[in-house]
Amino acid sequence: LSGGLWLTKHYDGLNYSAWMDYIFSHKNILFYKYGKYLSNEYGWKIPCSLVELNSNNNIFFLDDIDKYNYLRNKYSLDKDRISYEDMASDYDGIYIKLGWTLKKDNYNYDKFSSFGVESLILYNLDCISNYKSGDIVVERFNIDDYYMYDNILYDINISDDKKKVLKR
Repeated sequence: LSGGLWLTKHYDGLNYSAWMDYIFSHKNILFYKYGKYLSNEYGWKIPCSLVELNSNNNIFFLDDIDKYNYLRNKYSLDKDRISYEDMASDYDGIYIKLGWTLKKDNYNYDKFSSFGVESLILYNLDCISNYKSGDIVVERFNIDDYYMYDNILYDINISDDKKKVLKR
């Protein structure tokens, strides 16, 4: 395994990104990761892509404690960590749904809280059928406003032009 691709869910028909909401509440990530896209003209213009997977993809959906225990037993890196590298031999990727980690008395939240949002990690990029380029335009805002993320406006613009992924 020589890398992969991290993605978040796109909500069809909604101008919404859970990742953008997350980084607006974490200013350090916003400036560290996206500071180079800051423009005096409009704020930020952050590149993004909308990815479509092949219908025969093999994604593991991690959405409950039983599935986590299965992964931990079959692909164990150590007592609590999963070896994504070992998983790559059986799966194209893993979709991590965070809601189940928040249940009462669930000790697993700390293991997944670093994801911040529901995440899809692809190990096999050949499972991508096509993608569309786009950008997220973020309106300028007052950086000193602690509650800034409650009122930030952004617009997700995705091209209609589908691009095929070149196979390796």
